[in-house]
Amino acid sequence: MYNAYNEGVKKVLRVPLLCFFLFLAAVMGCGSDGGDNGMEAEDGQTGDLLEPPFFAEKVFAHYREVPVDISPSLAAYQVGPGLANISNRDPFHFSPAAEELLVRNGFVVVPNAYREFFGLYEMNRYEPVPSFITTDSMLHNFHLFFSHLLRVTEKEKLAPALYDLTQAMLAESQRQYEILKGTPWENAAARNMGFFAVGGRLLNADFPVPGVVQDVVAEELRLIEAQAGIQPSPLMNWGQDLGVLDALLEDYSQYIPRGHYDSSQELEAYFKAMMWYGRMTFRFKSEDETRSALLLTLALSQDDNAHQWDQIYQPTAFFVGRSDDLSYHEYRELLTEIYGEGAGLEEVAGAEDKWEAFLRKAVNLRPPLINSIPIFEETIQPDGGQEIRGFRFLGQRFTLDAAIFQRLLYREVGENKEGQRRMLPRALDIPAALGSEEALAILTEEGETDYRGYEDNMGRLQEYSAGLGLETWTQNLYWGWRGRS
Repeated sequence: MYNAYNEGVKKVLRVPLLCFFLFLAAVMGCGSDGGDNGMEAEDGQTGDLLEPPFFAEKVFAHYREVPVDISPSLAAYQVGPGLANISNRDPFHFSPAAEELLVRNGFVVVPNAYREFFGLYEMNRYEPVPSFITTDSMLHNFHLFFSHLLRVTEKEKLAPALYDLTQAMLAESQRQYEILKGTPWENAAARNMGFFAVGGRLLNADFPVPGVVQDVVAEELRLIEAQAGIQPSPLMNWGQDLGVLDALLEDYSQYIPRGHYDSSQELEAYFKAMMWYGRMTFRFKSEDETRSALLLTLALSQDDNAHQWDQIYQPTAFFVGRSDDLSYHEYRELLTEIYGEGAGLEEVAGAEDKWEAFLRKAVNLRPPLINSIPIFEETIQPDGGQEIRGFRFLGQRFTLDAAIFQRLLYREVGENKEGQRRMLPRALDIPAALGSEEALAILTEEGETDYRGYEDNMGRLQEYSAGLGLETWTQNLYWGWRGRS
């Protein structure tokens, strides 16, 4: 069934920008395809639409500003010819070119064997040699602390918690399936069993798989392990008669562990499971997938499941950011509005009029600001927001880098005079959007600003970033890192 799609996919598919940043790669997507370009609110102001709304059971951590009342200063000096006025000249050996640069500029950068800044600083402390500590070394050490703390938290806390949550959600999904057999909700319930069975098998090869979904789970796992590139998802499309343009496509190359995730089997398993839970989308365009999303929302509302989910969501939000995707909070809020507080499985599955009301209301739910679903080009699927809107169990996270990149790529910007599309970003897009005149000048000189709409979007991004306050830049570790870059 699924192989029939491949030839058409190869001819017309445009893969969205894939993201960076260690754990961010597992839990965030990149690239928005909103129908109106996702840049401005209805009042024309760039702002909230660059950030997802805030939903939280509680705030995981607060930022406390530490007052700094030091004004560093250094008296002006000039290095003498031949380094004559340098008191500790003897331990250093410079090439003539390096010495000339040191005299002319007051500093020089030369290679050395140290892999980390702190190793050199520690050696200088024993010599003793004064150290000129630059901001890049501080940002790099922040990265080292961030990576270590994230790695330990994931391995010791989050991975076991994810396994426990997966077990609980599969048990509840099985209960739902038994009740819904023979109803229009049966296939959706079976899909959810397969969804958590795949996640469980990625975490533990011995995880039990219900018999009714064994074959489709095995097929999904085969694609993940083969890193099979862009393919229709067997599980998500299961039980639906979908054509090429309507089948959910997944990029299975995204399940390749990278960064610190390839350092142990436990972290590799955690990475793949979080990628699965963060990428697979129960799309609103499909009623059957939306039924699955509503059943997942009900399952999370049972017993301690929502609290367990939040115990994973909140720490990861503290590291990286809030989910950019629709998830439990948004669907729970709408479910309560339509069906009433405390509505259970029988009420939800049995009230066709309320189901229709839910679908009408859900049309207004936002698409993600950043897209990570492979979709076809604009001439084939013009409404990108319609294609990517849906529920994700542990949605991928909004990051400023991804939002900037997305708004400076096709479809957010058009073709240049040569008819070319900007399919990949430049690293300089980020400093330019944050206000660097030099970065923007280089991009302009190299023709990167010639794409239709690039300059307008860049101007909006610069206006947006210039207006961000301390509360935004300190909302989590990732934003704090970015804000000091």
